[in-house]
Amino acid sequence: MAEELDRRSGLPLSAVTAVFVTHAHGDHHAGLAHFPQAQWLAAPAVAEALNASGRYPPRVQGVTGRIFEGVEVIPTPGHTPDHHSLRLESEGRTVVVAGDAVMTRDFWKDRRGFFNSTDPAQAAKTMEWLAGFADVLVPGHDNAFPAR
Repeated sequence: MAEELDRRSGLPLSAVTAVFVTHAHGDHHAGLAHFPQAQWLAAPAVAEALNASGRYPPRVQGVTGRIFEGVEVIPTPGHTPDHHSLRLESEGRTVVVAGDAVMTRDFWKDRRGFFNSTDPAQAAKTMEWLAGFADVLVPGHDNAFPAR
């Protein structure tokens, strides 16, 4: 984790002050232990599931709405019912850190959820909703890309 963070951003693990978990699938929270000094954040239902799992100390905070200056938690159901993403403004653009609401660029282009989406029709509706305002997407399993 430290090497990848350094490679992508030049930052050490200690520079990360908050981590947001989009949903309770293991591949989206497995790295929490690398950030013991950071706030661990998730939508309330996701925080409750992670805190009850016994995998981590029960310190994931349930959050909604604006969590930091210019950072908003938004519901993005479809992949899971309680999936949430982050919406932020950067350099005049709306960036959505989408998690698995948008798996990859190809899934975005096709407006389809991943094979394990709990509600594929809702996943497609969520992507259409995001298309109405997102300029840049950070998908769950791909590099960031322009949404338009």
